[in-house]
Formats: sequence, structure tokens, C-alpha cells
Amino acid sequence: MYILDIKDIKNKRMNFLIISTICLIFGLIYELFSHQVYSVFMLGAFLIPLVMGVVIPSFICKIKMPSVAVNNLYNASIATFIFGSFIKGFLDIYGTTNSKILIYPIVGIMLLLISIISLYVEDER
Repeated sequence: MYILDIKDIKNKRMNFLIISTICLIFGLIYELFSHQVYSVFMLGAFLIPLVMGVVIPSFICKIKMPSVAVNNLYNASIATFIFGSFIKGFLDIYGTTNSKILIYPIVGIMLLLISIISLYVEDER
């Protein structure tokens, strides 16, 4: 199983910094044209890739280097949380609700738990 090296991790952190900046710019521009209606989910969406993509992996990699499969699951959970946050922000700004929005945090948490479990199961092989 291919294990990520330090160079890969540093590149991924830089990518998540760029993604976080893009989310911040998108959220600010969307809020600018939203007729004075604001959403915490829209403005706070940039925190998800910043915290989950930059801060947390730097702590995890000090303990154990993840494999590509674990990293892909973790990245999928981050993408699910970001997308769900933007969709919730769109709905808040539009002024409506939808019960199906709950699927995003549930799937994101499931992917996150599977990636964490897989990180420790790899050790036992």
C-alpha cells in the first residue's frame, strides 16, 4: 500500500490553503450580491478546508503517515462538508429550508469515521 510522504502532505496542505481562499472569495462575492441577507454557513465554509485540510493533517502526520486510500476518504469527507455548507448557505440566503440537507453532515461524518478507522486498521495488517 502506497504511503504518502512529507512532500505529498505539504502539497496537499498548500492545495487546501488555495481551496480555503477560493471558498472565502466565493462566499464573500455571493454575500455581496445577496441583498443584505447573510448566512453563517456560506461565510464559514472556508474554515472547513482550512481546519480539516491544513491544521488537522499536520497533527495526524506527526503520529502516522496515512495511505492514499485513507487520504482519499478523508478528502471526500472534507468535500462533502464544504458542499453541504454551501448548499445550506444558498438555502438560508434564499429564505427556505429543506430536510434533505441533513444528508451532507451525516455522509461527511461517516466518511470521516471510516477514514479514521482505516488509518488504525492499516497498522494491524
